Amino acid sequence: MRTPRPIRAEALAFLTAFAMLSVQVLIHRMVLAKVVNNYAFLVISLTMLGLALSGVILTRWFTSLHERWPEAATTGAALFALSLIAVTALFYRADLAGAFVPARLDYLRVLARFAPFALLFAVPFTFSGLLLGTLLASPLLSTRRVYFADLVGSAAGAFAVIPAIGWWGAERSAMATASLLLAGALVLEPPRGRGARALAALAALGLGLSLIFPGRVFTLRYPEGTFLALTQAPGSPLGRSRPGSSTPPSPMSRRSRFRTGAV
Repeated sequence: MRTPRPIRAEALAFLTAFAMLSVQVLIHRMVLAKVVNNYAFLVISLTMLGLALSGVILTRWFTSLHERWPEAATTGAALFALSLIAVTALFYRADLAGAFVPARLDYLRVLARFAPFALLFAVPFTFSGLLLGTLLASPLLSTRRVYFADLVGSAAGAFAVIPAIGWWGAERSAMATASLLLAGALVLEPPRGRGARALAALAALGLGLSLIFPGRVFTLRYPEGTFLALTQAPGSPLGRSRPGSSTPPSPMSRRSRFRTGAV
């Protein structure tokens, strides 16, 4: 039985809250690049369902997670990273034709089509919620100190994410944030189990590829019928592809933020 240790637990709570707040803002930016203002705030609201789901899971498996904390911490951080990569890549490639509709009936129809993709963004927050929830509910830790670390981490994430978007773009910033959480879990609560280590290695590989090749991992497909979709049409004079690549630049990258209106 290896339970959380106070100082390290509070540091991990800080990193988890930092990652959650930062990624929440970054997801909003990525959704804006896909569908402009339509549904962006809906996505942020639905991602918070992940925290509710993590609470439900903890009511059943809290003891198991608490007693195997180092493995649980690493596994949660790794699954947070892997699910964030997978969900973002899937959302970017999704065909959301008709995302811009004036009529109310059409709006509701498209909303029903769009909602499943929005719900997927709740998955990463489920894993981060398990980390934070386990720490807050631990009888061996001071809830006040853990919650204080949570609040400070959220505040730090809110300040750090703003310049990060300008320096690295939304995708790289999200991957860097997930990398920070994974590294923190490995350093603060190093796991002994091979399964947790293997999952962490897989997450590190995915994060590395996403940081190096964000334009390939996160290939953005704009909704049909929009002006931005014309930039991806073959032979379009509006397109701006990178030399030697058929993949358009990342919409939130430094060279294309002005073109997408993400300033």
